[in-house]
Amino acid sequence: PPSEPLTITDRCRLDCAAAGTCCNGQIGSGVTTSGCQVASCVQACTLLRTPGTAFFGDTARVSRDVCGVVSGCDRGGFSQCGRCDHGAGAGVTVGVCGGNCNVQGECFTGANLHVVAPPAPSPSMPPPLVLQPSQPPPPSPSPPSSPSPPPPSPPSPC
Repeated sequence: PPSEPLTITDRCRLDCAAAGTCCNGQIGSGVTTSGCQVASCVQACTLLRTPGTAFFGDTARVSRDVCGVVSGCDRGGFSQCGRCDHGAGAGVTVGVCGGNCNVQGECFTGANLHVVAPPAPSPSMPPPLVLQPSQPPPPSPSPPSSPSPPPPSPPSPC
């Protein structure tokens, strides 16, 4: 059986990791918490790409209202006051990613990832294309005929 398609958040995890950010969590975990009152790449990307939200496709709004604020613990419906999961559990160091915090610039990375349209449902098969034999082009209209000159008048007696 085919595997389930990735969620918007899991696609963001992959794209954020490819962009070199930390605090991306683990595929399938559902955990999107970031730390130190700073939103993460995954949080920003998820807001940017989720249809029906006030942030969908609006890089400027995500940057201003989510990434540009470093206070409070709940922006965009995500928690910014937890411990980052860098891929091996909350707070566990992985490579250069460590601790409970993430860098503010990583949120802007997520806000600037391109919006990926969700896959369209597969359409039903279109009707087969039936080729018709070539037909000669319709005849061109004939040019308008010029009016005939009036018949000659009989000579007048002088």
